[in-house]
Amino acid sequence: MRSIMSRNLIVFRWLSLFLLTLQAPAADTKVVVHRLTLKALHNVSAVDQQNIIQEIKSHTYRGQLNEISGEIGERVRFAFQKRGYFKVEVAEPTITAEKKDGERELIDVSVGVTEGERYRLKDIGFSSTDVLPADELRRAFPTADGDIFDREKIAFGLDNLRRLYCTKGYVNFSAVPDAQIDDKERRISLRIDLDEGPVFRVGRLTVRGEESQRGAQEKLLATWKAYEGKIYDCTVLERFLRDLHARASVRPDQVFETSPDAKMQVVNVYIALERPIF
Repeated sequence: MRSIMSRNLIVFRWLSLFLLTLQAPAADTKVVVHRLTLKALHNVSAVDQQNIIQEIKSHTYRGQLNEISGEIGERVRFAFQKRGYFKVEVAEPTITAEKKDGERELIDVSVGVTEGERYRLKDIGFSSTDVLPADELRRAFPTADGDIFDREKIAFGLDNLRRLYCTKGYVNFSAVPDAQIDDKERRISLRIDLDEGPVFRVGRLTVRGEESQRGAQEKLLATWKAYEGKIYDCTVLERFLRDLHARASVRPDQVFETSPDAKMQVVNVYIALERPIF
């Protein structure tokens, strides 16, 4: 699996481990950042600093303190990269105080940050436009050329691409962006390598378990016939449930399992009848 921003792993990694020699709270303890101090900043406005602090404090954390510290560090990195500080360096967060507040544990955290320069988006290009035109691919990204380079908007765009290709049956689609950085102009060009893979079609439906309602299996298989053999897209199972007049509270992930068959280029689907869907 190729990594996002393969030439810039330090910037686009999501998880880092920051080892702390602190006692860990119980696994089910809710940990809240009571006070967050950002140190060594030079270019970030006071307003942006306060907004970043509030973003970090708005989350409730769980787990051991070394894990929480790592998550806080990554959230700090992400918050700066949303604001264009593409090469931000975040030091290991330090937990400076702990105290209990009922079922919550409050912590004070100090983080050294070297934000660096602020970058803008120069342009976005694609390795292949055989399936969809370049202008349609570009519209998947909610940011314009010249805007502040926003890591969150780039992530949204990549997810939009995945959904877009999924509607065409490319269930194994992947998009790997490569950042080309102009430090002099402080501009970033993204070149996105698209790997569409083959088009998949709807395969068999296998019904497991005993009927919770008489005739349920027959109804499921009969309705599925209208889908079998057609291009498999990411809305198939939702539409299938609507055709069955399933209860509105039933979600596809609650009742279906999918199994792509790369050799036959079909997606087979399994449903368990343990819980009623009608």
